[in-house]
Amino acid sequence: MKFFGSFIVLALINIASVFAGPPPNVYKKDSIFEYWLSSGNAYIMDVVNTGVSNVIIPPYVTFDGIRYPVTQILGCSTNKKFQSITVNDNFDHDFSFGSFALQNVSSLKSIIVKSNRVKASDSAFYGLSNNLNISGAGVDKMMLSYANSWLFYNNIDPIKGYVTDSQKKNKLFEIARAVNKEFSYYSNIANSDNGAVALALKKGSSLGISRAFRIIALAAGFDYNDIHVISDNKYYSWNTINLSGRWYNLDVIKVVNTVYGDSAFNNKVLKPLYGSLTKTSNWIIYIGQYGYSGERPSGTENFTSWLVRNRQGVRVD
Repeated sequence: MKFFGSFIVLALINIASVFAGPPPNVYKKDSIFEYWLSSGNAYIMDVVNTGVSNVIIPPYVTFDGIRYPVTQILGCSTNKKFQSITVNDNFDHDFSFGSFALQNVSSLKSIIVKSNRVKASDSAFYGLSNNLNISGAGVDKMMLSYANSWLFYNNIDPIKGYVTDSQKKNKLFEIARAVNKEFSYYSNIANSDNGAVALALKKGSSLGISRAFRIIALAAGFDYNDIHVISDNKYYSWNTINLSGRWYNLDVIKVVNTVYGDSAFNNKVLKPLYGSLTKTSNWIIYIGQYGYSGERPSGTENFTSWLVRNRQGVRVD
């Protein structure tokens, strides 16, 4: 009888737990989204309100008296015409754009990320249009996570611990070859200079692609001041890399397996582009990392002046 009584008690406890909250995997809708509720989290499966043009991701959603953190968006199949999606800075937990989450939304023009808790998978932005813009204070964290996914899917290991200059160059060449193969040098997009857009769409101007390459290099373990983006102050941009306090030029669009001093780069890369040499003393460095409107810090500075002011070494002629 004692055993039978215990069995009854356990059965009642199980029944009570079922009615205490929703099942572990259920679908729910509010006025904007359809959610999948699973393991205490809410996943956005669809934007079901077809009248919404500016989608704002909520940090939490409540169903049947239970509050769930919204942790990921996984799809958009009903409303394919919204033009912007925003993740505000009111998230106290991680949120991510899942694989192919936005691929149906060809009208999407703006991804605004204000939270530093946002991540994105390598295929999160697949299929988006050339009108895309990506901006906001949380862009850096999101795109670094995206770059980490890109490195993983391209079988490129990050650098770890102390590495020699030769090892640095070889790793940069490995990344450059993959970027050169996958990215298109294509300036006829709305925000071609935006490094986040170039990384998301795998295409952009020389400035956009150079910024994207730097983001990937940082994700691969390079120091913030090991690699930057510079320009001839006319049209073309490329990367500059720091090897033991000496700065060399690397172009991931035209020449991916060589670093040049200023004179050689001027002759081999820029002269064929312009028909004449550029004035190397006029070259500039980009201060902003991504290039979206409102980014801080931003702007440009004469490259030599920047090196002197920051005591960052010397240019190799």
